[in-house]
Amino acid sequence: MLIYQPQEIQRYLQDLLSNQNISIEPIGNHELGRHLVYRVNLPGEAPLVFKLYCKKNRRLREIAALQRLEESQVKCARMKAVGMLADGTEWLLSTFISGIVLDRVWKQMNDEQEQHMFELLGDELGKIHSAATYPFFGHWDENGNSLYKLKHYFSEFVRSSEYVFRHIEAQQLPDWRLLEKAIRMIRRNYSLVSPIRVSRLTHHDYDGRNILVQQEGKQWNITGVLDFEQSFPGNCEIDLAGIYARYLMGATHREDWFLKGYQRHLPVDKDFWRRLPYYLLCKGVVICSWTYHQAPDYYQEGVHLIQRFYSLVEEEQ
Repeated sequence: MLIYQPQEIQRYLQDLLSNQNISIEPIGNHELGRHLVYRVNLPGEAPLVFKLYCKKNRRLREIAALQRLEESQVKCARMKAVGMLADGTEWLLSTFISGIVLDRVWKQMNDEQEQHMFELLGDELGKIHSAATYPFFGHWDENGNSLYKLKHYFSEFVRSSEYVFRHIEAQQLPDWRLLEKAIRMIRRNYSLVSPIRVSRLTHHDYDGRNILVQQEGKQWNITGVLDFEQSFPGNCEIDLAGIYARYLMGATHREDWFLKGYQRHLPVDKDFWRRLPYYLLCKGVVICSWTYHQAPDYYQEGVHLIQRFYSLVEEEQ
């Protein structure tokens, strides 16, 4: 976990920007111990965002993704500078996007506003997925070059899944039996992802926690998509599954509006819905792999996801 006093960060930024009149304020989820994010206020100028990265390889993914989206219509931050502190901690300075986190305002929306927002959610995700295709799957460096040279999604999926499983097995989690059963089922069904052939820019954390909105007249509109630190060329169905897990299961009216926005840019493969329960099981396991100590409430979300969709996966065996 990064431990810096706000005064240290402010002094560093004052020197970096050659401006002694700036002030900073924390934004983001500092309690997770993953990153430190600050709004940088400059008198008479647009504010900026200063992000310090605690986790390895997160900044290079964000740089690669933001560079690719620089000329796109995706509502995301634009990079201003990158660098390192004296101790080697990586940082990124970017434009500030105003707005409220979407998940905090759903209850304020009427039915018409909610429909409009789900259409926008689909539209923005479709823009991301249609921005580029790649000759490889998996992690990349900040210049957009593949780190593992994997040309088939099956290989990347197995590699990343086994990494998660090893991390789970190294812990003493209270739901080990449930997780062990889920891991066995995921391994038995690796072949379900074999048909995935096209690699697209995939966010890997696209939902209302990472989307900013603001009210304009009678409607809420998206002002920005945040946190591309987990983004890399991958299976774009993973992002779709994340939206289904959080908002769309059993909500046909929402699904119709979301797909209307998304399919302006890309069609959804007809076999996606057959793979969906499997993706959801995998997502639950991934959530449980890192959250038990860092974010206990979110850990329970992973457990509930496994429990809720386990029967659906079993029915397809």
